Amino acid sequence: MKFFSKNTRFNILIAIWIIAISIAVGSFHSWHLISFKPPKISKFDQAVENKWGMVHFLAPECSCSLSIVDDLIERNKLNTKLPNEIVYLVGRQNESITKKLLKAKYIVKKITEKQVKSKNLQINGVPLLLIHDENKVVKYVGGYSDRMITPNTKFKISSLYKKVTNGQKVKELPIFGCAVSKEIKKILDPLGFKYGEENG
Repeated sequence: MKFFSKNTRFNILIAIWIIAISIAVGSFHSWHLISFKPPKISKFDQAVENKWGMVHFLAPECSCSLSIVDDLIERNKLNTKLPNEIVYLVGRQNESITKKLLKAKYIVKKITEKQVKSKNLQINGVPLLLIHDENKVVKYVGGYSDRMITPNTKFKISSLYKKVTNGQKVKELPIFGCAVSKEIKKILDPLGFKYGEENG
């Protein structure tokens, strides 16, 4: 930059810094604009037999998942007669979240990325909702909203559950949120801004 004056060089550096910050912020925002295709799961073998159930796959480090956690805690269990509403916490854990969910009477299980794959769930993104019948047959698997999830998103989990259990055909919603697959994390976040060391 020897061809430019000191002030000009300073202005160029400021401009480059602003552009870099804008790109980073844009990247953070775009992660949650990405929707993941719901996995093809016909049967959920980990379900309790002879009971309809609902399973939430959430990641403690995902802001979209935390919005679901807040909704679950606010309403407690969907139905006190439903002993099979389970929350799977994927990846890095947060004991505070676990305690809050347990206090709200949810069944909480912790699961790693490798365990997700070992159960043949093929889950690429969370938050993911799964509803199964008394024979463990999956009747719904997908997201919670038809658009990007924000702290102000109003979820209709109860309504969705009632429609499914009443035999109504429900369209699978896309999964707006965070990647849980290491391969997809590398594609979405090659520099490790969001997923950090997990990409290594």
